[in-house]
Amino acid sequence: IKAEEEADALQKAGEQEAARQKAEEEEVSRKKAEEEEASRKKAEEDAAALQKAQEDEAARVKFEEAAAARKKAGEETARKKAEEEEASRIKAEEEAASRKKAEAEDAARIKAGEEAQALTKAEAEAAARKKAEEVEAGRVKEEEEETARKKME
Repeated sequence: IKAEEEADALQKAGEQEAARQKAEEEEVSRKKAEEEEASRKKAEEDAAALQKAQEDEAARVKFEEAAAARKKAGEETARKKAEEEEASRIKAEEEAASRKKAEAEDAARIKAGEEAQALTKAEAEAAARKKAEEVEAGRVKEEEEETARKKME
């Protein structure tokens, strides 16, 4: 009987160790996934920043070319061109502001989704911990009942 009890205890200890190792592996996997997601977001932000810089540079070059054209052309032509360029610049700024607002809204939506996902993960982890505690409490109760039964025998 004592040998059977020791074998049962060893088996239960092995199962607990396996469960602990699995939990550690899941934590490592979760952290890796979070790091990959952060890396992907950083790459997207960098690409968006590069595109905006290129667009800003193109707008600046276009504005400078328009200024050179104003010098060459007559005063009236230059004034009209300047008005058109100003309107174009204002439109470009409005589009840039609209794009920036859309990007901010997208970022806020992504962040809200991530927060919801993190909350869901936290809830799932809490449920897993609670289940593990319940299993452990059941195991302890079984051991106590087994000990009491053996004493009765």
